[in-house]
Parts: sequence; C-alpha cells; structure tokens
Amino acid sequence: MKSLMRIWLGIYLCWISFQDIREKAVSVWKLLLGALGVITWRVCTQRGLPYPIDLLPGVLCLLAAVISGEQIGYGDGMVLLLTGMYCGWQRSSCIAFGALFGAALWGIGKGCLRKRKRNERVAWLPFFTVNYGILQIMDYMTQ
Repeated sequence: MKSLMRIWLGIYLCWISFQDIREKAVSVWKLLLGALGVITWRVCTQRGLPYPIDLLPGVLCLLAAVISGEQIGYGDGMVLLLTGMYCGWQRSSCIAFGALFGAALWGIGKGCLRKRKRNERVAWLPFFTVNYGILQIMDYMTQ
C-alpha cells in the first residue's frame, strides 16, 4: 500500500507542477484532492491523525506566504502540509530545502544569462517534485 501511495503522490505532484509552471498557481480543488488522497491513505492504513510536528514545515511555509505578501504561494505551503502528513517533517523539510536550493540555482542561472526579469516568479513545485522523486529513488535503492 505504501508503494502505491508513493506512486500516487509522485503523479499528483507532477500534475500540479505543470499547472504551477504555466500559471504560477495551483487550483484549490487540486489541493483539496491531494488532501483527500493523503487523508484517505492515513485512514485506510490506520495511521490516524498526523503528529502536529509533521505539519510544521507546511505551517511555516504558509506563515511565510502571509508575511511576504504571497511572494511564496499558499499552494506551496499546502503541498508541504500534504507531504508532511505522508512523509513526516524530516523528509518533508529535506525535500523543501532541496527544492529551495534548486530554485535558487535556476534563478541565479537565468539571471546570469539575462533571461530572467528581476521580479519574475519562479515555479517552486517542479523543484519540489524532482526532489521528492530523488528521495523515493534513494529509498528504493537502499531497501
């Protein structure tokens, strides 16, 4: 059941990443669908409610979105909440920091090539999805 959830979450992240690339936003109904999927998985596997600390990275990201005037998107925080419920706070944080690093390198690279405007927004979820995939491959290889 866990490997099925890994695959489902990977497909889900790819799906919302494409929207983030195109629109720099994610639809609320897609976020709700993701929440429904993770909560259903937790109920079906009798895991119960997530520990509050598992939600901490997502809550901090949502707080940063409020403080920054939505320079960080609410959808990013919601996706971090979902992965926290599934993977726990350590893995969720690892994926998020890897995504931040990747997005920073991307922005610096585009800036150096002068192909990026100063206030241009960078879609963060594709970097998050890639890091999620890398973590799953590493888990698979160490089993």
